[in-house]
Amino acid sequence: MRNFCLFMFIVFVMGSVTSCGKEHSVEAVKDNSGPVPEVKKIDAEGLDRLLADNKGKVIILNIFTTWCFYCKKEMPGFIDLHEKYKDEGLESIAVSVDKANVDKIQRFVEKNKINFPVFLSSGGIVSKYSVTGLPHTVIYDRSGKAVKTHVGFGSKDFFEEEIKKLL
Repeated sequence: MRNFCLFMFIVFVMGSVTSCGKEHSVEAVKDNSGPVPEVKKIDAEGLDRLLADNKGKVIILNIFTTWCFYCKKEMPGFIDLHEKYKDEGLESIAVSVDKANVDKIQRFVEKNKINFPVFLSSGGIVSKYSVTGLPHTVIYDRSGKAVKTHVGFGSKDFFEEEIKKLL
């Protein structure tokens, strides 16, 4: 706990200076105007299974917090990309590493009208996925291989260019 708090403090300082259960199967919402997906907890093992279950799709995995300015700034782009490319094989997944409860993350999802699965980390994700700053985004190709890791803010155009190569 102490190490995690220290890590989050360092991430917050770095972000200010430079940028800013084991449930694992959730269906994405069909469009951005409908109900938002239910937030569930996930640990590193569950996230590994979720990624494996989505082999055959291009995946954007976004690790974020609700207090990170650039995490919040990036989210509308992910929502748009998910809506635009979901029928071509894009799966978007977000994992909050906030020290919060599911209800707080659910309110964030509802407020921002996020149209893809969002989870709350229940442990192990920061270390397993080598999160060194926030936001932390990993793009996986259809074979499940991580082909791009991006730390810090990335524009919608930046991520769109990356995923279009893989779709």
